[in-house]
Amino acid sequence: MNTQTMKSWASLIAVTMGALIMSSCSGSVTADPPSSKEAAIANELFGMVNAKRQAAGLNKLKPNGTLNNQSRKHTKWMMENRAKFRSEGRVSQLHNYGSHSRSYYATQQLRVETVSENVIAGWRLKGDIAQGIFDGWVRNKRQREQMMDDYYYTGIGVDIDDEGYVFAVQMFTSAPRPRGRSLNPNVQ
Repeated sequence: MNTQTMKSWASLIAVTMGALIMSSCSGSVTADPPSSKEAAIANELFGMVNAKRQAAGLNKLKPNGTLNNQSRKHTKWMMENRAKFRSEGRVSQLHNYGSHSRSYYATQQLRVETVSENVIAGWRLKGDIAQGIFDGWVRNKRQREQMMDDYYYTGIGVDIDDEGYVFAVQMFTSAPRPRGRSLNPNVQ
């Protein structure tokens, strides 16, 4: 088998594995369009994060539909599975579930090297929900650092359940890799 054929097979296997991983983690959860309230909160968060970044002399993040979709899928999944995790005593693990598969999917689909996310799972917020989410991320050292890191794209998902619990995810990625540049040092 020549090198080009091996590269083609490697790419096909990587994309297939990514699709399998994503489908196994997402189950039946789909990223339905957000309600107008949830979309407005996500848009407000996007503006708040970019304003904070600009005030610190950083680039504005560019919105990305793939990341919005992945973020929405995860907020919906957390909302639908919160009771199960609570009954098993694993609520603290709810927000991390599937993060590796979301990261892998983003690296393959967007040709990026770095993926990170900020999550709020099951908070009850009164008043300005977007401000409450933003303040929670800013108060958390790790999430604040991720918000202010050298990222290029972002996507935000927000869901609010019938009891008023808020679930929010903001994914961040580095700039896209140039075409022909692989993460695998053995493949160019």
